[in-house]
Amino acid sequence: ALQALTTLDLSFNNLRSLAPEVFQLRRLFSLDVSHNQISSLRANDIAHLRGLTSLNVEHNPLEDTNLSLGYHSVHMCLD
Repeated sequence: ALQALTTLDLSFNNLRSLAPEVFQLRRLFSLDVSHNQISSLRANDIAHLRGLTSLNVEHNPLEDTNLSLGYHSVHMCLD
């Protein structure tokens, strides 16, 4: 089922936000949300993705790119 997803590519979908269900995918290690219309990502939400090692948020109108991910060692792509 969806809980087994390790990679999720939501790029080029004109998304303005991410559904809360995305942050319940505990096995996710790669999340690509590039080329959307996302203006905000909450570090608290991303912190639920404990296995996340790659986060691509390039080409989004993010208002705050200072995401403090705490214990995460995440390669984050910004534009």
